[in-house]
Amino acid sequence: MDKMQGDKAREYILDAAAHLVQEGGAEALSLPAIAAAADLDLGTVEAVFPTMDDLFSALIQRMFDTFVAQVETTMGRDEAPGGWARAYVAASFPPGEDNKFSEIAAALLSSTLYKPELIQPLRDRQPDLQSAMFSDGIDPLDAAILRLAVDGLWVNRMFRIDAVPREMERQVLDRLTAMATSPSSG
Repeated sequence: MDKMQGDKAREYILDAAAHLVQEGGAEALSLPAIAAAADLDLGTVEAVFPTMDDLFSALIQRMFDTFVAQVETTMGRDEAPGGWARAYVAASFPPGEDNKFSEIAAALLSSTLYKPELIQPLRDRQPDLQSAMFSDGIDPLDAAILRLAVDGLWVNRMFRIDAVPREMERQVLDRLTAMATSPSSG
């Protein structure tokens, strides 16, 4: 398989895996199920992702890259203080499609409980996110509260805790977005 075919197969496989996660959670993933969903033979899937760990790592990395790109796109030309924080809130729980992205990401991240080393690439990138959030022109303490609240909503969704009722979630996100408009006092 040449590089272009390999890249195309990789994307088909990741798309199929994301669809399976959305439909049945991370436990729905197996290399044979992914091969069937991607309309590829099992050998091709195994050539691209020899292990489920390789596949999960790629899915998590893709999810994170998609998220960061969404933050940057959402931020757009919003150069007002708090633009990055507002984009973080919006990208974390995008409206529409019943939060398809959030559901897939929550299922993937919850699967890392069994293999915590799979989340290490996300840990490695946290200093960049933290720096962007804390230098966004709003009070760093508000930024920290905002980040913890958004991440808490993720945990709420990942573990189906329902500490915040689903019908109240959008109101919480709106309040967090409003918090991101207060200029830094320091």
